Amino acid sequence: GRLLLARELRADQAEAARRYYKANIRHQISIGATPDATEPAERSGGSDPDKAFEAFCATAKAEWSRIEAVKGRVMQEQRSLAPSAALDVIVVRGEHVESLVGPLRVMLNALGRLWGLDVVRGEARA
Repeated sequence: GRLLLARELRADQAEAARRYYKANIRHQISIGATPDATEPAERSGGSDPDKAFEAFCATAKAEWSRIEAVKGRVMQEQRSLAPSAALDVIVVRGEHVESLVGPLRVMLNALGRLWGLDVVRGEARA
């Protein structure tokens, strides 16, 4: 949000950051890395919370696998770990590190393509 307001990110990049942040949370829940890993099953509204949670976990892990593939490709293309570090530091931890803003943009552009966010006259299209 802060980078979008400061015009350091375009709207599509900010949307990619938001989606990454949420996917990271879902992945953490799916691997039991959060205090309340049962929350999504309770919200599912299904008749069998265990099956709903299993489905949630499978979906979250599949999405994370696609994200990791994109991250790996970008780091290989850039020959740097900085784009991945930028996601962790800026998006997940919420810390501003000026030297990571450029690598963050590169990574968010790639993630935006994964999610079908196309730039049309500076606006995100999903």
